[in-house]
Amino acid sequence: MFEHATDADFDVLKKMMVAGIEEDTSSLKGLAMILAGSVARLASVDCDYPVTQLGTQEFKTISNLYGQRIGEKVMQDAFSKVNQ
Repeated sequence: MFEHATDADFDVLKKMMVAGIEEDTSSLKGLAMILAGSVARLASVDCDYPVTQLGTQEFKTISNLYGQRIGEKVMQDAFSKVNQ
């Protein structure tokens, strides 16, 4: 799924990180819903994951790994800018 990540996914995660740091629970929840919708779309449309499986533990695990990979990429990009 990571290969199908969009710039919008990265932007939402960046905003989630800021909202988390600022303890803005309302924004964090809204952004989490946006990211969840994007993950569901990516899985079902771009990766042919069965829509009927989107509520399973397997999908939750996949979603968490996707978020982790995006987060790692955001942090790598940030640190690469520091080192320029």
